[in-house]
Amino acid sequence: MESKLVRPFISVVLPIARFEPPHLINFCLKSLAYQKNKDFEVIIINANNRYLDAILKNVAQLKLRIFNNSLNKTQARNFGAKKSTWDLSTKY
Repeated sequence: MESKLVRPFISVVLPIARFEPPHLINFCLKSLAYQKNKDFEVIIINANNRYLDAILKNVAQLKLRIFNNSLNKTQARNFGAKKSTWDLSTKY
């Protein structure tokens, strides 16, 4: 019996603070959008960042899951890991 190579699915948890510089968020999301392997989701935990909506229009092709929650970065990463739908998680 021949076994198939299964690529891992990944959840990228991205906590975004209220005053996170928009150019850093944009750079991160665009870098993810340019990946050849699209078998991942991006879980964004937004702590009231006012630029996020405008930035997200540029990366509509990503599998995004957005949660609005005023957690600190550690709490947001843990929250995002619990919301993950894939087998493997990494933090950025």
